[in-house]
Amino acid sequence: MQSPIINNGKFTKSIFHSTQGDIKIEKNFDTNNNPLFCLHSAGGSSKTIKFLTESIDKKIDICSIDLPGHGESDKKLIETNYVKTHTDIISQIIEHESFNELMIMAFQTSCASALDAAKNIAVDMKKKFFLLSLGF
Repeated sequence: MQSPIINNGKFTKSIFHSTQGDIKIEKNFDTNNNPLFCLHSAGGSSKTIKFLTESIDKKIDICSIDLPGHGESDKKLIETNYVKTHTDIISQIIEHESFNELMIMAFQTSCASALDAAKNIAVDMKKKFFLLSLGF
């Protein structure tokens, strides 16, 4: 379930209620099935890649999130296996948003979670994914 928080003119922030806690989602579109899905590095948040998302937001639709323990999402991880936890959250958000095709840009350790989520959803939901891995 998603509840709106703020519309700041460019990006709309909302909270996604995942099985692992509340996750902040920020996107610059209302309905699109083919956005660039941005995942921050282990030590960062969506703010650490804000310069990038703001510089390309007029050219492509973007969706970024704060994983648990980062940014404006819940501050704790419920599970100790964070790759599995992040994979589950990413999968839930992709399924909830009904993306048909998806480009995923992931930094550092979020690449492993993004790859697992893409593999799981591509098989289960017949979706197409392109993963850009940076720094892993």
